[in-house]
Amino acid sequence: MLGRQSRYERALKPKPLALQDRDTAMIKACYKYRWLSREQLQRLFNFHCITRINIRLRKLYDNKYLSRRFLPASRGSSQAIYSLGIKGVDLVSELTGEAPKIIKQKRKENLEVKEIFLTHNLLVSDVRIAFWLAIKNHQDMKWLRWIDERELQIECRNKILQPDGYCQYFYQGKLFNFFLELDRSTESNPRFLNSKVALYLKLAKSGLYQKIFGVKYFRVLIITLTEERLYNLKTNIEKITDKIFWLTIIDKITPVNVFDKIWYRVGKEGFYSLLETK
Repeated sequence: MLGRQSRYERALKPKPLALQDRDTAMIKACYKYRWLSREQLQRLFNFHCITRINIRLRKLYDNKYLSRRFLPASRGSSQAIYSLGIKGVDLVSELTGEAPKIIKQKRKENLEVKEIFLTHNLLVSDVRIAFWLAIKNHQDMKWLRWIDERELQIECRNKILQPDGYCQYFYQGKLFNFFLELDRSTESNPRFLNSKVALYLKLAKSGLYQKIFGVKYFRVLIITLTEERLYNLKTNIEKITDKIFWLTIIDKITPVNVFDKIWYRVGKEGFYSLLETK
């Protein structure tokens, strides 16, 4: 009798797999987002049954369409997260038009990411998924694009500004743009002001943003882990400017309410909705 299959190793002789459309979409998503948890894939692809998605992910992993690693958990078993597998390279190339050589290099970089950055990556993906689903399900909105941090190295004032993401979407036919800063309190307030806030203001005032992205206006959405950090950043940013910066905490970011009045704005009191145009 065969022993139970290890969750940490691929099956030596996996059963043949006929890829379904949703399989292909999940493989592509794991490449675009770099790493995704099972819960995130459930939200993206509307899996209602945990057992069903676990079986499907196991088959994709065993057949090398996906790679997998585990993050330690404070309670219970470690969490499995998924990225592109070697057998998915040619498939993603066909879907995106990107050269296999480039995809292989990005895949290699993903596999080498350290644990501390993986946690950050997964939080950014939570935000990205929330916006994607909210826009997808809103009749007056249309998703345009998301640019991830690997493609967002902006030289500004002889320094490099690297946001955690950049999103463009339409609301009632009008284009909106924002940069994402997911703050995990790893920088002191003065350092954040100098390395981030000052550079965003320079980007806005110098005309460089319009030159790069083809539009004039943008917002910077700062998402913190705690209310205390949010208030500290808001207070300090207000010493410099009352424009472009919006703040909230990660616990309030869901597809249902991400566009609701959950946002603070520098220089203003109360909460605001991202659907407000001024």
